[in-house]
Amino acid sequence: MKNGVAKKLKAYVAVPIMGARTKEDEEIAKSIVDEVGRYAHVVNPRVADASVTSSGEDLSAADVFQRDYDELHKSDVLIIEASKPSNGVGMEQALFFDKSYIWPQLIGQRPDERDRILVLYNPRIRNRISKMVAGCLHTVVATYESDDELKKIIGEFFTRLYSV
Repeated sequence: MKNGVAKKLKAYVAVPIMGARTKEDEEIAKSIVDEVGRYAHVVNPRVADASVTSSGEDLSAADVFQRDYDELHKSDVLIIEASKPSNGVGMEQALFFDKSYIWPQLIGQRPDERDRILVLYNPRIRNRISKMVAGCLHTVVATYESDDELKKIIGEFFTRLYSV
């Protein structure tokens, strides 16, 4: 914090897209993007757009990878919705972890030790998540069952991050 004003962080929101994306999935993604947007600049708000369907986007796989890779590397935090399994979301977590904690050490810098990854899941949809996802260093895992709980968890995550 400088002069009492916190730098607005950049956040990447990762949600499953390529499965059977339902109206409820769209609403959850929108709620996450809107709430995260209260605390940080969301670099990829399109994930909450109703036009993004389980068919994906009208881009080549290489173009999607490059765009998402670039956005991940510009981001300070990663917010994951993990109620449904997703190879893409798992890969996004791995790429973010690598850029935030592994690469700095390889080039002789000390990585920021704060928890910068928030994994959210609804146990009504999925009763557990991958141990690889949950066990990743610098990751906070939280369950929610309502939109109010989701917003509270996101608020607490950013409050903790800004207060350190």
